[in-house]
Amino acid sequence: MIILGWNLKSHPKVKDDISLLDGRDKKIARKAIDKIKENPLRCKHLKFYKNTYRLRVGKIRIVYLIKENTIWILIIEKRSKVYSSLSERYKSL
Repeated sequence: MIILGWNLKSHPKVKDDISLLDGRDKKIARKAIDKIKENPLRCKHLKFYKNTYRLRVGKIRIVYLIKENTIWILIIEKRSKVYSSLSERYKSL
């Protein structure tokens, strides 16, 4: 099922995540988010979180939640840190 016209929103802390990335990783993350918006269901589903997916891009992970026709970017972080913060952000939406 592909829904045209996805809305893209982000958790308030995603701005902080992006500010911590270096210039190269910021570009990579922007391109990856564009790919997510094209077809968000193509990425790997996270087992313990309903309607939540992750995209691995180099050293970073982008984790997002799909609610109706909205894609919520939850976290953009290196793998070593991403899953420790995910639960809190998931529950806050």
